[in-house]
Amino acid sequence: MTSKRTRGSIGYRLSPAYVLVALSAWAMLLGAPPSASAAAPRYDVALLNGSIVDGSGAPSYRGDLAIAGGKIVAVGELEADSARVAIDVDGLVVAPGFIDAHSHAEDGLVNPALRTNKGFVTQGVTTSVFGVDGQYSLDTILAIRRTLDRQGVGTNYMFYIGHNGVRREVIGMAERAPTSVEMDRMREQVAEAMEQGMVGLSSGLMYLPGRYAETAELIELATVVRRFGGSYDSHIRDPAANLLDSIVECLEIGASSGVPANIAHVKAVGRHNFGASEAIVDIVDQYVARGARVTADIYPYDGAAARALLNILVPPADSPIHARYVGFQAGELSSVEAAAFVRELETYWRRVLAEPELRERARAASEDPGQGVFSWIDAVGYESFRVVVSDNPDLVGRMLVDLARERGRHPFEQIAEMVLAEGTRVKITLGAIEESDLRHLLVQPWVMIASDGRLTGFQAGTAHPRFRGSFARVLGRYVREWNVLSLEEAVRKMTSLPADYLRLYDRGRIREGNWADIVVFDSGSIIDNATWDDPSRYSSGVEHVLVNGRFALRDGEMTGETHGRFLAAGGSDDR
Repeated sequence: MTSKRTRGSIGYRLSPAYVLVALSAWAMLLGAPPSASAAAPRYDVALLNGSIVDGSGAPSYRGDLAIAGGKIVAVGELEADSARVAIDVDGLVVAPGFIDAHSHAEDGLVNPALRTNKGFVTQGVTTSVFGVDGQYSLDTILAIRRTLDRQGVGTNYMFYIGHNGVRREVIGMAERAPTSVEMDRMREQVAEAMEQGMVGLSSGLMYLPGRYAETAELIELATVVRRFGGSYDSHIRDPAANLLDSIVECLEIGASSGVPANIAHVKAVGRHNFGASEAIVDIVDQYVARGARVTADIYPYDGAAARALLNILVPPADSPIHARYVGFQAGELSSVEAAAFVRELETYWRRVLAEPELRERARAASEDPGQGVFSWIDAVGYESFRVVVSDNPDLVGRMLVDLARERGRHPFEQIAEMVLAEGTRVKITLGAIEESDLRHLLVQPWVMIASDGRLTGFQAGTAHPRFRGSFARVLGRYVREWNVLSLEEAVRKMTSLPADYLRLYDRGRIREGNWADIVVFDSGSIIDNATWDDPSRYSSGVEHVLVNGRFALRDGEMTGETHGRFLAAGGSDDR
């Protein structure tokens, strides 16, 4: 490149329209028709003068990129007038579109108003992976696919077949092992799902009914996945009380079945696990040394899922709102219904917690909810909770157990007093994480970036800043501000690393012949704006996003177009 062009312009190079007019006039003077080949630009889009970070981890370089027919067709030095749309991106980074390897955005994408996937496109995401945490049976996946295919979707998407979904469909919520006939039916459903292009098998062993499954059940189903080249992804069984044993179980399922294993949203949660990241890395390194294929995904925050504090309390079984609470926790309510139910919960808990006898019954239900009912207090324990939002600044950032000890209270009593004082306003993270543990895991070469995010939950007290901030936060905080990662390594963790794991062989790298999933961002300004207090804020600093060669975001604004599609794992997508 010898010219310096202003961003958004094509400098001294002549525009396609100008060239066409000039050629036509010259041809008329000579008495000949204009040349058709001269009039037709070779490319649909050209991104000129960018700093190309190709996704491989290699150093960035200055260059141009051309797109035609949805694919990258040239990388190098191009002429601006060779493309229908030429954009000077001098001073900006051009990278493969980011791949969110662990997402729940499908729960919002089925709503036509949210189908463009704005919360993730504005972070640079072009592909999301759904069906994580063991969520879905094949019938549910196919129903979601039909909806997305009918109404359109702003980004590409993939699915896992979910152990919880399959088990629930075959066995229900029974706390027992499957019979041989039931096991055959589960295997058949997993095989059918893999034939339809699923990534692999996901599990959510902390949730119901996955918690009822023995390790051997997972190994049998993951062995089915192996025939199709798939993988095993797990929300591990007991991340709070038995973190390391749960990590080992995940990796052992992968090793025993012969498939790659991925630790979903890897972290060391709760005070009793602070510092455990070194042991996690040691375990993974041991398995890798033995030939196992291991990855993990991570979101860049020092707290796991967020909830309004009163949302974690479980109404007793004879409560008039108990059944709806179970549905609320299971995600069965729409966003409008969930928001209304949280308001109802606030009224309910203010009444119940003010009466000592009812308060004690609520404590018993929350600590031991009974079969078929999920409780966060039961699942992760009081030691995992940290206050992230409160009208009392002295509470923010404090561990719940510390606040209770200082006041001579049981942790449940501390929760009750805070709910009575602030209602839905006080918010906690369900899994406090030490920043040093987060950083130690983040830099591991086998760890990729993911959001564990959604498009909904902002009115129901369940939204987390990671929903709209994860990828921009890595680039703005952990790369630019804190120098934890290089830009090239951060992009690799968002592109080629997940692409290789997901068997997306023609995405995740800037390479001729690959599909043109592209993000263009300003490395000097990209930042997350979502906070614990206001997780609804969109990230900034992403200028352009192309999905399959078409603009989803242009000049920082959503185009409203929906060019995403379902991607089958393995092979080449040549549609």
